[in-house]
Amino acid sequence: MSALPEQSAIGPKRGRHGPLPAWRQLAIGVLFSLVACHGQTIGTPQPFAYGYLVLGVSGAARLGLAAGDTLPEVPPIRAIASVRKAAERDAQVGGFQPRCSRYFSTPSVIVVLFAISCERGADSEDGGGIAAYLQAGETVMIVNGPTWGYYSRVVPSSRSPS
Repeated sequence: MSALPEQSAIGPKRGRHGPLPAWRQLAIGVLFSLVACHGQTIGTPQPFAYGYLVLGVSGAARLGLAAGDTLPEVPPIRAIASVRKAAERDAQVGGFQPRCSRYFSTPSVIVVLFAISCERGADSEDGGGIAAYLQAGETVMIVNGPTWGYYSRVVPSSRSPS
C-alpha cells in the first residue's frame, strides 16, 4: 500500500499531470471570480439588476442623450413622488393603466413607459406610450401612441405591476 503525498494549502496547485502553469491558474481564478460575482457588485447594487431600457434615435434626440444609452429600471416606489404623480396623471389622460407603467432613470431624467394593460407585451412600441420627466417633476415629453424609434430594447420585455 502506498501512501498519498500530503496536500499543502500553500503549495502550487496540481493538475492530473503535475503543477498547473501560472497562466492557467490565473485564468481559472479570473473565471471563478467572474462566475461568483455575476449579477452583483460587492457593496453596491448592480444598476441593471432590475431591468433596463435602451434609447432609440428619436428618444435620445428628445432627451439630449445618445441613441444606445441604457437607462436602468427602477421600481415605481423608488421614483420621485412628483414624477409618479405626473406619470399617473399622464397615463390616465392617454388611456393607459398607471399601475402598469415602468420607470427608467438617469441622474437628470426619468423615462416612463405606459401600457394599455399589464398583460405581457402590452407596453410594446405599437401599443404603448412614453413620457419623460426631469427629476424635479417637470414634463420633458409625452408620446401617446406609436413609440417607434424612442427605444430599441426593454429588458425584461414585460413586468407585472408592483
